[in-house]
Amino acid sequence: DAVEIVLPSGNKENFTVASSPLMFADTWQTGFYTFRSASREGRFAINLLDETESQILPRVNFNAAVKGGPESTGIAESGFSLWPVLLGIVLILLALELLLAFRQGIPTYPIMIRGVALAALVVALVNPRIFKSTNALDVILGVDLSRSVGQEGREKAQEVLQAARRFQRSETRTGLLTFARTPEWDSLPREQVPMSDFSARLDRDETDIQAALQAAVAQVGEGRQGKILLISDGNENRNETARVIPLLRAQDVSVWTLPVSLSRGRNEIYLSDLVLPRQVDSAEGFEIRSAIESLREAPARIRLLRDGSLHAEQEIHLKAGTNPVIFHDSLRERGNHTYELLVESPDDTLAENNLLQGVVEVKGPPRVLLLSAQKESQRVISRVLQVQGYAVVESAADAHPLSLSELSAYDLLVLDNVPAFQLTHAKMETIEKYVRDLGGGLLVIGGSQSYGAGGYFRTPLERIIPVDMRPPARISTSPAAWAPARRAAPSSISPKPRRSPPPTL
Repeated sequence: DAVEIVLPSGNKENFTVASSPLMFADTWQTGFYTFRSASREGRFAINLLDETESQILPRVNFNAAVKGGPESTGIAESGFSLWPVLLGIVLILLALELLLAFRQGIPTYPIMIRGVALAALVVALVNPRIFKSTNALDVILGVDLSRSVGQEGREKAQEVLQAARRFQRSETRTGLLTFARTPEWDSLPREQVPMSDFSARLDRDETDIQAALQAAVAQVGEGRQGKILLISDGNENRNETARVIPLLRAQDVSVWTLPVSLSRGRNEIYLSDLVLPRQVDSAEGFEIRSAIESLREAPARIRLLRDGSLHAEQEIHLKAGTNPVIFHDSLRERGNHTYELLVESPDDTLAENNLLQGVVEVKGPPRVLLLSAQKESQRVISRVLQVQGYAVVESAADAHPLSLSELSAYDLLVLDNVPAFQLTHAKMETIEKYVRDLGGGLLVIGGSQSYGAGGYFRTPLERIIPVDMRPPARISTSPAAWAPARRAAPSSISPKPRRSPPPTL
């Protein structure tokens, strides 16, 4: 059966019920939790204080009708206990009856019997209880299997289990709980002391002592004393143990601790930081910074692996505290490259914290997709881009599919004198999405078949480039006059000739 739990923050967590009851320990948020399964649904509240305040059932009858006018709604009613007055009246009546019996010589034993009955009734109303010690005991052994504890915690647990077998009693049940990030029962409380090799598969990078204590308290039998023996170094990095203290007090469960630590009295060397650039260009130099922590001075060897191969190695002498280490490198091959930094020292205790990894992405040269209608011998722009360091991929405009997934692999799209009929309307819409949504670059080179002459008027390409594809309807010129002039050749000018008089006869 599957169970869905909705946290107060709104997040949801799904669980598969493998056993009953289901243990849910991630109750670090204060508020209302909702659980749903195929068979039931309900809510519960967590305030991390006590069970009484977590009770979410209504304590006041909100549906009761309020009688009276507005003037009576602000009056608070206070109750008055009548049983002391009534008890006093009964005692007075018994004393009066006893006095009359003495005066009249009536036997007093019926009055005595009634007095004893009344006293028994009063004691019954008080509800007294007689407590007796019980020998029934549930001892739960909680073993921390996180990396900070190591093998020493397992060895201590084995010693405790062997001692428990020697002093085993019939009234005592013993349970074994292992934990790291989450608790896991190795053996529920039973009369026989459990055996274990502590091979549970747990996430050992974190420690949650609070969840372990909550799981242990939940398995203490009713009417039995509960005691928890916690074997841990106390270094928790998930939740807080202080939150479970009210639950331990309410259930009257005591917790004993057996501290263990791998580094007690010994040196501990570990890598605390590895800083790598997330992305670099091809042949770009960068630094690899790391920090090594040591409790005292010690010699150490540092190895830097790149893609599984040894890249650099140093012999250093560590000081007490933080020791910075810097490497330099550059990459040319495009793609992701993995770096591993390893520190080794004969004075170290834990080897699990001596390795850190990181990934660097090499962008490589910018990739350009060149679509051209020119012949290959006339593609000057391709040679120019290659000289500038671009990786150019050439293709014919009508042959390339121009899908958005393929365009996303390029940094720049170049259209070199490409007419619109070689690009379908769908391809031009893809180019528009590539520029607008993915932030890709677009370079349109003009020519006899480009822009307005290429048929791009009212197309998606016109919307993304600052060019008006429609030629202007009028050509405006500045007002001016022009008249041709020709220089005349020089000539002689003579006066108009006179008419000669007619001859005389």
